[in-house]
Amino acid sequence: ARAAANLQTRRRQFAGALEHEQQQTLFGEFTATGVSARQTMLFGGAWQQEGYRNRDASRFDETFTTPAVFVQHGFSPVSWLSSTLNARCDFSSRYGTICTPRGSVLARAGAMFSVRASLGAGWFAPMALDEETEVIGLSRMSRPAPLEAEHARTASLDVTATKGPVQVNGTLFTNRIARPVGLRRVVGDTIGRYEQVNWLGATRTSGAELFAVEGQRSSAAVHN
Repeated sequence: ARAAANLQTRRRQFAGALEHEQQQTLFGEFTATGVSARQTMLFGGAWQQEGYRNRDASRFDETFTTPAVFVQHGFSPVSWLSSTLNARCDFSSRYGTICTPRGSVLARAGAMFSVRASLGAGWFAPMALDEETEVIGLSRMSRPAPLEAEHARTASLDVTATKGPVQVNGTLFTNRIARPVGLRRVVGDTIGRYEQVNWLGATRTSGAELFAVEGQRSSAAVHN
């Protein structure tokens, strides 16, 4: 079992607008694990509360809680092959019940070579303060409609090769995020006002990464 709490209070100024804000996060989780010769089962539950208060833009004050349950099954029928399947259901007080599955398969060729293929889904609970609004503040921002949760799908292929003290790792990945949250300029605006909205459609990202490690020292190039 584990628990964590975080509280942050800030006073910030944006182009003459002063904002006093407070963020808090409360989190707790417990897990139980059962192990046999070829299988591992993990069960657990979690609870999280997110809160935001802004004295100068109180229209964005929000607090929501998210209890969750999850289960994970690991299976290794032979020494060189293993799989992991897990599923999680979150019960958000704002976004409702959202269940997300994930799975991966790992194959090894001795201690020198391994390949892992993974598929999964996830979601994110958007709040008023994010990477974009962090820069401009909330005083000049509005929200014409309640935000929807962002939903993601991911796939990746990881290859690792080891020879003596050198390990080379390569990854191919792709992801899709449905209804991503972003900012748009207010129509006819001349003073820098924005609206926080869910964009229609989805964003997609694909790429590759390659790096090498020798002993305790990292080297080589990273390609995206």
